[in-house]
Amino acid sequence: MQFIKNISAVILFLIAAQVISAQPNQDHLLAQQYYQNGEYDKAAELYSSLFDQNSSSGYYYQQYLYCLLAIENFDDAHKVVKKQIKKNDKQLNYLVDLGFVYQKQNKPDDAEDQFADAIKDLPAEENMIRTVANSFVTYQLYPFAIETYREGNKLLRDDYKFSFELAGLYEQANDVKNAISSYLDYMNQRPETEQGVKNQLARSLEKSLFVAELKSQLYERIQKDESNILYAELLIWVFIQKKDFAAAFIQIKALDKRLKENGYRVMDLARAASSEGFFDDAIAAYDYVIKKGNDSPYFLAAKQEQLNALKSKITLTTEFTSDDILELKAQFEDFLITFGKNKQTARTMRDLANLNAFYLNDLNTADTLLMQIIKLPGVDKSFIAECKLDLGDCFLMQNLIWDATLLYSQVDLDFKDAPIGEMARYKNAKLSYYNGDFEWAQTQLDALKASTTELISNDAINLSVFIIDNLGLDTITRAMLLFAKSDLLIFQNRLDEAAIFLDSINTEFADHALTDDIMMTRARMAEMKRDYTSASLLYAEVMTKFADDLNADDAIFRLAELCETKLNDLERAKLLYEDLVLNHSDSIYSVEASKRYRLLRGDDIEDAEEFMKSP
Repeated sequence: MQFIKNISAVILFLIAAQVISAQPNQDHLLAQQYYQNGEYDKAAELYSSLFDQNSSSGYYYQQYLYCLLAIENFDDAHKVVKKQIKKNDKQLNYLVDLGFVYQKQNKPDDAEDQFADAIKDLPAEENMIRTVANSFVTYQLYPFAIETYREGNKLLRDDYKFSFELAGLYEQANDVKNAISSYLDYMNQRPETEQGVKNQLARSLEKSLFVAELKSQLYERIQKDESNILYAELLIWVFIQKKDFAAAFIQIKALDKRLKENGYRVMDLARAASSEGFFDDAIAAYDYVIKKGNDSPYFLAAKQEQLNALKSKITLTTEFTSDDILELKAQFEDFLITFGKNKQTARTMRDLANLNAFYLNDLNTADTLLMQIIKLPGVDKSFIAECKLDLGDCFLMQNLIWDATLLYSQVDLDFKDAPIGEMARYKNAKLSYYNGDFEWAQTQLDALKASTTELISNDAINLSVFIIDNLGLDTITRAMLLFAKSDLLIFQNRLDEAAIFLDSINTEFADHALTDDIMMTRARMAEMKRDYTSASLLYAEVMTKFADDLNADDAIFRLAELCETKLNDLERAKLLYEDLVLNHSDSIYSVEASKRYRLLRGDDIEDAEEFMKSP
């Protein structure tokens, strides 16, 4: 029976909370085992005996009753409940039990009478109101549970006493309007519960009808009571959860002006939008703060972070040109002329160094900026360490191997147990790999596999596996040396030279185990050149020719990403993500692939859960 399954969690709790204080005897344990195995007839026989011996035990009564209902022995169920009512006439939850027995006997009128009596006779006692309501919930009689709590509100003279419980019951009954109204009432009466209400609402934000009703009620309440900012804050939270930062900005601006907050909420919104890749929304929000003028406490931060958002917008989301990069560089330089080079502007200096190094290939200017930051007084030591790693990367791009490893080692020594120290060790390990010192690289990578930082650990494991797989085949290391050299050249953005080394491997070592890795590398190079069509063809070839190799799932995911973000082929992206989820469930990309598949398919949460359960 369905209700038996639904009360299983309740029973597990009762076992711990309500079993008689004496050590359970053998019959108790055996009855419990029968019950858990679904052998209700055997369990009923034992629970009947246990209940006779312990007639005051509510636990044995409940277990015995549930077993009788499960085996449809309604006559005995009726008798045991009536007996319990006679002994405990003030325990109204037994009337609910009796009503449910009548319902199972197909006596709806008698059942209704018992349910009505249980509610009619409720005392003004919170515990009994909850007990009766919970009894209705046990049997999935949600309308009666709702009626119980409504009556409880009247008896206790508090219209909002059970708002939270009612909200959950309305949800169970698919009464979205009343569910939301009850949640909002509860939060309004008890502002300290705002986060708890958000947690409950978050479970249904994938349902478009639920979100529409929630917005509608919030707008209505905001208009009626503008002084209550709880509703405005909740509406802003909904917009942010749905990544509608433009709509959130409108509401936050209104709050900022009304409460004269100087833009602190706007700054938080801008940061959230930027971190989610909504750079235009972030830039507009920062601009609002900047226009408040120099007197704003967030003016400098807004200027800096807006520049960073603009950099991300150009370099990550658009087909930028060299003119775009040069214009962006000019804006960074103007900022530093205005505000100077100091500990407050150090992060902008670093961003400009990154722009020069990786987008303009002006390594000398990047080196100079990073050295200036390292020498600035008062700058946080961990930030200095990050800049040292950046400078080491710049040296590596200029083939200054010794200088690079020296900086990496400094950071490793200064931050031995911190994530940035682990990153420094990983960079040194990779430098050993670039140099062809594969055994030493392997030793360093082994030590990093247990890194506290998941990204470093995964990168270390992947590079370690790659070295082992391709060095374990034979004693000839020339192919690996050529491949490692091409990897270094790619890091140095010398793609044409890297291609020559990859060609050499194909020429000298036809059908080498590195063939699929070479194809993946060529695809990555094509992406760097923004030749997305060529990259997609290479990924597709890896999928076809090397379907059983380690790179297969990587190729599928990267091709899906290209189709989704660059090639505007959403249908193909959806099919590729689906392939990853269904046929490569052990892949590190499977969770992200399922998320993106659901977004592309436009699933509500229920559909998404069904998909995840599919074989």
